[in-house]
Amino acid sequence: MCHRWEFEALPVFVHQDASIHELPAVAKNMGLSEGMTWDDVREELQRLPRQDNSYSYKLVYLARHGQGYHNLAELKYGKQAWEDVWAKKNGDDTYEWGPDPLLTPLGMKQAQHVHDTWTSFLQLPASLHPPLPELVCSSPLRRSLSTLCISWQGILAHETKVHVREHLREVIGKNTCDQRVTRTDLERHMQFHPFRIAIHGDFTEHDSLWTPRRETDDAMRQRVHGVLEEIWENEAKDKQVISITCHSGVIQRIFEITSHIPRPLPVGAILPMMIRARKKDIICPNTTELECEHMKPSSSRQDTGCAPTS
Repeated sequence: MCHRWEFEALPVFVHQDASIHELPAVAKNMGLSEGMTWDDVREELQRLPRQDNSYSYKLVYLARHGQGYHNLAELKYGKQAWEDVWAKKNGDDTYEWGPDPLLTPLGMKQAQHVHDTWTSFLQLPASLHPPLPELVCSSPLRRSLSTLCISWQGILAHETKVHVREHLREVIGKNTCDQRVTRTDLERHMQFHPFRIAIHGDFTEHDSLWTPRRETDDAMRQRVHGVLEEIWENEAKDKQVISITCHSGVIQRIFEITSHIPRPLPVGAILPMMIRARKKDIICPNTTELECEHMKPSSSRQDTGCAPTS
């Protein structure tokens, strides 16, 4: 028998309120619902698993990277011209945005704003500030890694391990800004930051996933669901507070997977979510039960079309 994780966002934060139409990059008190304290969140993280141990509960800080040069180019040319023409190029006479663009000076300031917010929180009594992440994860694209490092430098311990997963990256294909640099260049990039990286999975030297065709929303949703399962079952298995720095497209797919109210998130934003997850048995119609036992969750989805049991 195989299994699949189901994820659900719990209504702990104001951004789950459908009457709120626009979110700031960093909400007041990180968007904690009125009448709640961060001690309440900590207590819930301890109480809920004891109440029903068939579920796993985690506080997840979702962060969108700060402005990159591709974001700046889209503002310069307009959305339609960007999608039709410029997104397929590596740059123009002013900016370079492909592959894998860096943060602009504004993007660095946006990440610094998140850092300064955490610094202010930590000057308060522990009961009044959010818990720090026990685990930090990132897309392999440099704009996400740089945002993570600026945001958490001096907040988390020096040499904190950053868990990099290929499938946390932005929509794959067509746009050169979403093509990653080589693994060697990525490791070289991180030499200038205070954290160590731990690269997971089948992470090739050259980007083997990028193609001239754009990934569909359905394919991306399946990919993001798979990487959440992998994080839950591996590096976050015994962690309750995690940070994931990634991209607008990834965050929108996480909203869909968790039944969170869909809403745009500005560049440089951070948004906490309380996520409840449950492992559900599934059957794999194209394989034997013995084969299923030895399959990774992502393989059973992509290769066998496993379906949930009733």
